[in-house]
Amino acid sequence: YWQQEAGKLRQQIDIVQNANRHLMGDALTSLSVKELKQLEIRLERGLSRVRSKKNEMLLEEIEIMQRR
Repeated sequence: YWQQEAGKLRQQIDIVQNANRHLMGDALTSLSVKELKQLEIRLERGLSRVRSKKNEMLLEEIEIMQRR
C-alpha cells in the first residue's frame, strides 16, 4: 500500500514540477501550440493580478504618506 502511495506522490510531484518549469519558461518544447496559448493566458492573468495588487499597495502607501 505505501509503495503505491509513494508512487502516486512521485507522479504528482513530477506533474507539479513540470507545471512550474512551464510557468518559468523552461521545458516548453514538449508543449503544443494550444498548450502554449493556455499557458500564455494563465501567465497574463497572473501578471494582471500582481500588477493590480502592486498598484493597490502603492496607493495605500501614498495615502499614508499624505496623511503625515
